[in-house]
Amino acid sequence: MSRLKRVCFGWMLLLLLGVPAATAATDKVLQFWVVGNGIEDSLMYRELARNFEKESGYKVHVTPLSWGNFNQKYLTSMAAALPPDIGVANLGSPMEWGSLGGVVALDKEFPEEIAELKGRFFPGTLPQFTFNGHLYGLPTELVTAVLYYRKDVFERLNLVPPKTWSELQAAIRKLEVNRYHFHFGWTRGEQWALYYQTLPFGFAGVGQTPDGQPALDWLQPAYQKGVAHGLGLWHLHDAIGDGSTDRTIGRFLSDIPDQSLGMMVDGNWVASSIQKIAPEAEARWGVVPWPKADEGQAINVMGGTSYVIFQKSKHKAAAFAWLKYLNSLEAQQFMILERVQREGQAAAFNISPVKAVWDESQTEFWARPEFQDQRKIIDALRGILDTFQSFPYLKGKPDTDQIEARILDRMGTAINRRLTAEADLRGLTRWDYIKWMASEEGADKRNEMNRWISAQLSTEYAQQYPLALQRLNQETARYQNSYGDIVANLDAFEGRRNILDYLKWGALGSMILGLILVFSMPRLRAYRNSYAFIAVPCILSLVFVVVPMLTSLYLSFTEYHSILPLASAKWIGFQHYLSAIDLKDSENVLRSIGKTMIYVSVTVPAGILLALLFAALLNNDLIGQRFWRFLYFSPLITSAVSVSLIFTQLYRESSMGWLNAAFLKLGWITNPILFLKDPQTFLACVMALAIWHGLAFTILLFLAGLQQIPTQLYKAAEIDGAGWWQKFWHVSLPGIRPQLFFALIMGLIGSFQVFEQIYMLGGGSGYAGSKFGPNDAGRTMVPLIYDLGFEQFKMGRASAVAYILFLVILVFTMLQLRVLRQKTAD
Repeated sequence: MSRLKRVCFGWMLLLLLGVPAATAATDKVLQFWVVGNGIEDSLMYRELARNFEKESGYKVHVTPLSWGNFNQKYLTSMAAALPPDIGVANLGSPMEWGSLGGVVALDKEFPEEIAELKGRFFPGTLPQFTFNGHLYGLPTELVTAVLYYRKDVFERLNLVPPKTWSELQAAIRKLEVNRYHFHFGWTRGEQWALYYQTLPFGFAGVGQTPDGQPALDWLQPAYQKGVAHGLGLWHLHDAIGDGSTDRTIGRFLSDIPDQSLGMMVDGNWVASSIQKIAPEAEARWGVVPWPKADEGQAINVMGGTSYVIFQKSKHKAAAFAWLKYLNSLEAQQFMILERVQREGQAAAFNISPVKAVWDESQTEFWARPEFQDQRKIIDALRGILDTFQSFPYLKGKPDTDQIEARILDRMGTAINRRLTAEADLRGLTRWDYIKWMASEEGADKRNEMNRWISAQLSTEYAQQYPLALQRLNQETARYQNSYGDIVANLDAFEGRRNILDYLKWGALGSMILGLILVFSMPRLRAYRNSYAFIAVPCILSLVFVVVPMLTSLYLSFTEYHSILPLASAKWIGFQHYLSAIDLKDSENVLRSIGKTMIYVSVTVPAGILLALLFAALLNNDLIGQRFWRFLYFSPLITSAVSVSLIFTQLYRESSMGWLNAAFLKLGWITNPILFLKDPQTFLACVMALAIWHGLAFTILLFLAGLQQIPTQLYKAAEIDGAGWWQKFWHVSLPGIRPQLFFALIMGLIGSFQVFEQIYMLGGGSGYAGSKFGPNDAGRTMVPLIYDLGFEQFKMGRASAVAYILFLVILVFTMLQLRVLRQKTAD
């Protein structure tokens, strides 16, 4: 046997032996994805995984995910049938995924063991993970809102930490009269957290009637009373634009009149940040639980994360063992200790949902020196663990939540406008007016404001209630009609051929047919080398452009959820297209087209006109020409996300915002402008950003065109007596006509597809999904597609809207090309 043959034989033998070994190794590895607070959480889980491996023999591979896009990554993995075995998600995902067969129903898969595991948790934390009576997740760690107060200030003003809502309101008024602010941080303005304003009165917002039908609590006076209470705390105390946690803590610990915070509501993790930033201020502040309603029961808001086991996991038993281990007393205590010992602001004290951790028998554990700096928050949390409540998941709730979130946005805008208008009427700043309303003299105006908020809120709920109830019933029925039978028979759809299979075979057949034609026809065979060169881009376009486009077109005529097999897509014809243009539908595409047209009609002409002006100036011999060109071209190399972050600071709606600070300094305004918090100004702010960011490319394009115009034409015009404007109008503009039409077409397409700027300025990915400005003022076409496809998972509806956008852009582009041909012919 030759040396070459021996080497080849050896490699083949190693390969044959290695495949079973690799398979065996893979069979003993759990894939665990973690949504957490940075790399520190991943390192913590890896340490726990090493201990678990010693006990079980299973290795756990930990993959970190960011909060910003974890939902999309999980969704993509489930759509590709390649999810991890087990993962950490937010509190809302297990029920959504479980209702569509994406994650395991723990009580069905592990009926004998789940009762013992459920018994480890505080009872109020589990109902939120149930759907149709089945449990799809378990809590990982919890967070809640607590009340921070300045001990020294409270002692000086003879105040005591409030225990009820009326005591809270009285304390806020006394602080404001004495020039201390009240700040509402975490959950401010968030619809998902409304329940700790309304649950004290027994209303969760969405529920079921005794006969199991969906029901809304919006018209209940007690429910509206709770929401009005929250709106007052959020918007009547000048807490707009307070900025980062560090800045808020700085104001909380400062003693500067009219700047200091005497009291604030924020997440329990802020206690660790205060300790790290100012350990010397330990004696100056305290923390107590969120006050209870005077006439209701004590309820606390609950956020956090959850564990889920995925349906496609090949190691469900091992994943459940890992789940049990993570919720053991040993693992829970390790995680608590590890988090409080982290360096800097990564340190935090999160709430374990496991009852044994808080049992009196664990006194020795809580006495450890590592908790010396956490005594305040631990004592505060002990009093609220039994006040957590949650409710089973209902289909249609996300849709009604979106409607209610827009109500809260509109109410917030209306309150801030009225507050500012009344302050301006009296020649006061908003803060001075708030202090006046907190005094005895302003009591009547304060009560009038509260009555007005209640009346406006009642009107909003009355107007939106029929639509919300309709959507709730529609989504409940849609789930049963479109997905209920599929989820019950998922195995029947697995492996079944779908549209993508047919398109892939069609693409392969097209490539084979093209190959046969090239080699069988002498006329084509003569150019086989040329065809070989263009074959690669053609194949790539076919696979990555044509096939996905046709798949999306097919989906636009179906009802489909990306978690389910593609073969389960149900044909519904033109229903998505018809509902998209239904004026009664809250997701009506015509509204988004209208906003998009406003955006296009401003940004495209303004961008072209400004670019023409600057290009004409830069085409002349200027002093410092290179500097000016660098200045105008620099946005070209800056990403839209980076620019959006800068403009967020520019538009910040407080005296710390760059524009507001300048206007206040110049005396042009009395109160800061709510640039990004007002629906009337939000889209204009996005337009200004887009025009500035897009100038560089268009200036470069026009400047290149201007420099190609022969100088003899300008000299001839000068001889004829033409001035600057005549030369520009009769020589420059005709000379750059191709560049003008190119900029117009590209600007139009880019403006119709605007997304990043709106997404970033609108708040990005929030606790309850992405927001596109106040009251979704910036929900143009692409944000609407993103919302439908990647927030609500209505892939058929999203595909239909995408093709409507495609047709709109196509029509406008064809019209422009026709005009260009006519101009060229003339």
